[in-house]
Amino acid sequence: MKGTIRIDATQQHRRYGILLVVLALAWATQSSPLQDADAQGEASESGTEGVWKTYRYVDGLASNFVLSILQEKEGAIWFAAFGGVSRFDGKSWKTFTQKDGLASDGVLSIMQDKEGAIWFGTGGLTAAFVGSGVSRYDGKSWKTYTQNDGLANNNVLSIMQDKDGAIWFGTWGGVSRFDGKSWKTYTQKDGLANNFVLSIMQDKEGAIWVGTQGGGVSRYDGKSWKTYTQQDGLANNFVFSIIQDKEGAIWIGTSGGGVSRFDGKSWKTYTQNDGLANNKVRAILQDKEGAIWIGTSNIFGETGGGVSRFDGKSWKTVLSLNL
Repeated sequence: MKGTIRIDATQQHRRYGILLVVLALAWATQSSPLQDADAQGEASESGTEGVWKTYRYVDGLASNFVLSILQEKEGAIWFAAFGGVSRFDGKSWKTFTQKDGLASDGVLSIMQDKEGAIWFGTGGLTAAFVGSGVSRYDGKSWKTYTQNDGLANNNVLSIMQDKDGAIWFGTWGGVSRFDGKSWKTYTQKDGLANNFVLSIMQDKEGAIWVGTQGGGVSRYDGKSWKTYTQQDGLANNFVFSIIQDKEGAIWIGTSGGGVSRFDGKSWKTYTQNDGLANNKVRAILQDKEGAIWIGTSNIFGETGGGVSRFDGKSWKTVLSLNL
């Protein structure tokens, strides 16, 4: 699959179309974990009805290799790609690159903070790629932060703002916290499961959950770290996405093991055998009705892939990516 796709259905389903894009289509093009989706849509099983519209490089997209997607508070959609970052307001496209002030044209992650500024994490999909740090754009000017400023590593795969307003960055060298003035980095030496960080999430209690490549998931309560792995019940130690549902349970998407649900005491894992589209889980969202949506990939030619919906009892694949 090349480029990015938007569903153009009824007004009722347009925001749900964005949900589908975020869950599946960015990761179908080998994207990074998406944690900045707007899940406040009219999500329903009928949401896949309508006519699909594909946007590619020739339409104004920075490149056909889309890595992350964000809907800003004003409604415009930002697409991170290998080629820069593109903003689409529904009518026209605007692409920003290094020439404009972006740290690098390889953008992996996007997050909009409470003040409205947008942060862009740059780098590559493996540690072999050399990133250029993270850039902040306030709508007028750019500011870039790198390892020289205190960032753990210049490859930034995930960005999250906590309840106190501090920004957390998941990198290939650990996780860094920036409060606007000073930096603090956590690594394996501090108790982090692995220095290769893929995803970050803050739960309702304020604890920070960090998904790693091969080390499982670590929880930081502000004082100490606790790591969960396959030995504890986690589906797989490669953790691409993490959310907390309305009941307080933690859902963890893994690469190859499916998705695990942890209620603080026990683990439950769902795989293709249960009805999941594919065991390579890239993104997770919960809609306003409480259903869990799982974005999966089949980028290496295996069967399955697409978007699955779980209503608490059964699974339904609503968008197949057997392409």
